[in-house]
Amino acid sequence: MFHTAARGNGRDKFDNNKERISMLLLDTFTFICNTKDNSEATIFLAALLLHLCLVLPARAAELTIQPYLLKPGTTVMTVQWESDTLAEGTVIFRQDTKAPRVVTVKEPVKTPVGYEAPPYLYAATLTDLTPSTRYTYSVKSGDIVSKPGYFTTFAEKPDSFTFIAYGDSRSNPDIHKKVGANFSRHNPQFILHSGDFVMNGTNRGSWRTDLFEPLEDVINHIPLFAAYGNHERDGVMLAFYFSLPSSKRLYYSFDYGNAHFNFLRSTKVDELAWLDKDLAATKATWKFAIYHYPSFNIGGHGAKWGQGNLVPLFRKHKLDVSITGHSHLYERFYPLVPLDEPKAHPVTYIVSGGGGAPKYRAGSNPALAKSKSMSHFLVVKVRPESITVEVREIDDTLFDTFTINKKDGHYDKAYLASAMPEELVKLDKILYGNAKGKWSKLDFHLSKLPQPGQPGQVVYNYSGPDFDRPFKGVITLSKESQANYTMEPAEMPFSILNAEKSKGSFRLLAKGQLKMKKGHITPPLSVIYRVKIGTTKMAKPKTVSLKLRQ
Repeated sequence: MFHTAARGNGRDKFDNNKERISMLLLDTFTFICNTKDNSEATIFLAALLLHLCLVLPARAAELTIQPYLLKPGTTVMTVQWESDTLAEGTVIFRQDTKAPRVVTVKEPVKTPVGYEAPPYLYAATLTDLTPSTRYTYSVKSGDIVSKPGYFTTFAEKPDSFTFIAYGDSRSNPDIHKKVGANFSRHNPQFILHSGDFVMNGTNRGSWRTDLFEPLEDVINHIPLFAAYGNHERDGVMLAFYFSLPSSKRLYYSFDYGNAHFNFLRSTKVDELAWLDKDLAATKATWKFAIYHYPSFNIGGHGAKWGQGNLVPLFRKHKLDVSITGHSHLYERFYPLVPLDEPKAHPVTYIVSGGGGAPKYRAGSNPALAKSKSMSHFLVVKVRPESITVEVREIDDTLFDTFTINKKDGHYDKAYLASAMPEELVKLDKILYGNAKGKWSKLDFHLSKLPQPGQPGQVVYNYSGPDFDRPFKGVITLSKESQANYTMEPAEMPFSILNAEKSKGSFRLLAKGQLKMKKGHITPPLSVIYRVKIGTTKMAKPKTVSLKLRQ
């Protein structure tokens, strides 16, 4: 009697209540009519049910997703929309005052298995367009007419253009809508999204609420390009809504003007081989990579995706900028190079996960040029010999901006001089832990309690991955402990190489009597350590409170 929603239907299971109530009333009326009870009460109830079935208004058909733009080109544009009814669709479009043209779509896009229709997704490819030309359009689906939209085709050889980049817009549609409301005023040619559009990519209805409704007045005139995020889950709906080849191949590239854009999904062998070949083939002045998990990241997740295989490809093919998300904050690193290769090609890494998802705590590191936990987006201005990135907050306030200059394939001296060792970031989580001070691989504890006239002993050991060179550091007493304790030596040098060789101990003297309670010592006892990477010191000294461990 009840018709339950299939997995991934475009509406929540309590949508279409009027239609379902009508069906229930009609089923009940039929059941009563088939009974042998001819009492006045039964006849009255049947008549009442039939009356309600007739007067209850039917749910009007609607576009569950308003038209949006994909796959722009100099002479083509794709318009997609979603309807809750199966009906022939048409796109009516025109250039200025010229006669309108019509593209008719008779069948919907094939719905993936497990995501039964309705609703129905439709796609229309508009062809034979004129480059650098503005068109207006609307969609008619059955008797429904969409909001009017417009778009501008790609230029054939643009020397300058602007695009928007951002990510992690899931879970908070109101914030996402406020972030997206800023886009149009910057006149971007297109929008790049680094993934996590929705909380659960297998829930078809959340694509409407988290993505298409907040942006319906934006992506009806600005095309959107998508990268996969972990919340897209199996990637089936991402491929479906963005007309990608399949959920098994969510990586691709495109060119516009003097720039090349790579969208990445994984670091699997076949995808890395494709990327190597794709980057080798491009002659573009500027190269961007857009993907979800950051290769370098201090705050939030502290991600290190692809450091061993993806990052070397970026250097090999002279990528300019990496744009990622996943950590819900903003981070811009100084251009990064390996410590042993100071003249290697530097890459600027940006984490931009501020599209609406709950914000994460930002961190600090000498390799970070700027960072902040905030909702934001990037405005990237590409010119023949420069790119300028503006980082704007939810109210369009400018938070950060920088420019990279390149002439004849060579960066200017100032940019090269600002490069920092990658190891500053790689070692940060290993030696210092996360933003809350947890998960450090460098451990300190007391093996013997100090007393007046009886020295104690502090033991340290490293339990992280092996390095190909030792990294040197120094250990001292914290300022608050110096009044009650002394170290022998006052500054203890140490080095980190591997778990076998990176351990040691030093003596500690107490100036007065100590008290112990649950392993904690009074007066408080703590040491600080700092590690040096090349000629650069790591972030602020790490303070460790010592406990007795025998």
